[in-house]
Parts: sequence; C-alpha cells; structure tokens
Amino acid sequence: LVILQPWSAGFEPAALLALLTALALAARDLVTRRVPPTIHPFQLGAWGFFTLIPAGLIMLGFSGGMVRPTGGEMGQLVAALGLGMSGYYLLTLATTLGEVSFVVPFRYTRLVAAMILSVLVLGEVPDRTTLFGAAIVVAAGIYALVRERRTAAKRPFPSPR
Repeated sequence: LVILQPWSAGFEPAALLALLTALALAARDLVTRRVPPTIHPFQLGAWGFFTLIPAGLIMLGFSGGMVRPTGGEMGQLVAALGLGMSGYYLLTLATTLGEVSFVVPFRYTRLVAAMILSVLVLGEVPDRTTLFGAAIVVAAGIYALVRERRTAAKRPFPSPR
C-alpha cells in the first residue's frame, strides 16, 4: 500500500489490481507446492500461463478493445510469449522442486527490475515513498529468507536409512 499510495491525488483504483495480483501469486505458490508429483511442471506451467487468456479477454472490456499488431509487433509478441512460457515453466519447476525459502526471495528481483525498466524505458523516476515501500518489501523478503535459514539449521537432520 505504501508503493500504491492510495492517499495521493494521482491514485487510480485500478492500481488495487496489483495488490490482488500479489495475493493471487502467493496463493499460486502455496497451491503449486501441493501439486502431486505425477503432474509435470511443464503441464502445470502451461495451464498457469494459459490463464492469461481469460484474464486478457476480461481486460479487453475495460481497455477499449483490441488493436491489430503490425508485423514487427507480432514478432515481438511471439517472442514475449515464448520467453514468458519458458520463464513460467522454470518458475513452476523451481517452486515444485526447490526449497521455498530459497526460491521466493528471487521474486523480489521483479520489483527491482521493474523500477530499473521504468526509469530507463519510460523515463519515470520513483518518488521517496515508492522507494520506501519497495525497501519494506525487499527487507521483508530478506528477513523471511534469513529466518527460514535459521529455522532450517536448527531442525534435526533425518536419520539415514
């Protein structure tokens, strides 16, 4: 909420979708850990990525309709689709096979990358409040990582069979 700044004059209620998205991502990670091992991570990643289709169709109703991409834009979209599906597959694989306390903090790199891209590509400079909110998010992730590492170190190792 510090990053979204709902108290500011420039706030748009649609920005609350970012908060809803963060909750949905957390729920997805929790559910992904409970998926039976018989389901391949590629299958899980593909189904997760294809949920963007109905989400995109819903968003079309709010954005004013479709726009026909040019040839170059279509190539960019295909490349984005391939990279997005590959990334989603690797994310699902890491979430199902990796230690959650190690994998989840890497998600915060998205926040840093988004800020860097917004400065370089869009020319937006985050204000102090946004940077403070981002620092809270990153610090919470680091704290969770350190706490989980300490807890894991105190757990007894399973006895060999």
